[in-house]
Amino acid sequence: MIRKNKHLIFISCIVLLATWCTWGKLEASAANPSPPKTASNLDSPVLAIPDTSAAAGSTILIPVYILHNPGITRVQFRLAYNATILKSPEVRQSTISKQFTFESTFSSGDVSVSMNTNEAIFKNGILVYIKFDVNSEARPKASTTLRLQDVVMLDSSQKQIQFVNSKDGKFTVAKSVVTVVPNPFTPNRDGYNDIVEFRFPGLTAQGIEILIFDASGRRVQRLTLPAGEVVIWNGTGEDGRELSPGLYIYLVKFNSQEQAKGTITLIR
Repeated sequence: MIRKNKHLIFISCIVLLATWCTWGKLEASAANPSPPKTASNLDSPVLAIPDTSAAAGSTILIPVYILHNPGITRVQFRLAYNATILKSPEVRQSTISKQFTFESTFSSGDVSVSMNTNEAIFKNGILVYIKFDVNSEARPKASTTLRLQDVVMLDSSQKQIQFVNSKDGKFTVAKSVVTVVPNPFTPNRDGYNDIVEFRFPGLTAQGIEILIFDASGRRVQRLTLPAGEVVIWNGTGEDGRELSPGLYIYLVKFNSQEQAKGTITLIR
């Protein structure tokens, strides 16, 4: 009987000790709550800018992507860049941003965008385009970080979304082996900018090929240089089907050796 009582007392002590430890953890948690999920403690970006390149003297549209959209009514951000490489910024609408009213302000090396809508938008894709002229005096391989800053997003209840993280992009001045115009292009059969031309001034050699890839790295088209100095592309894939709007990467090769690469924006 004495042994049984000692055994019960021992078990009771263990239970009391476990209870005390549990309450201690709960009190500590209440006193020191976990920090909210913010850009500093999340890996997955919500806004992102891809790496892009274009030749000096050309014009480029740089897309700002929204990758995770829980339903937003307001977005604002600031894009910082090197104004000696990129100039004359202009904010242009995408399919998503047409559903917003937005304001944009500009200063040297800085673009600020503020977008609002009455009903929450849940779409992912290209949020806006930022058009830049590449300085004609910029040297090949010169680069600038396209830095997203001061990002704020509100949900349908006008509460700030706490997990807004962003991914910066990089712009690099490409070699001017090839000129790509117009960029962006709009193959919608309206007779205006329906095709994009790859121009090789003074070059008619055999062995030139242009490989085009989508944003995931999948090859969607292969073009070759015929007799002449220009290769055209109408926005279709190798299967002849129309490709989706978005950013595409082109790679120019001569006798299987890479000569130039850059990006093309397709808009429908």
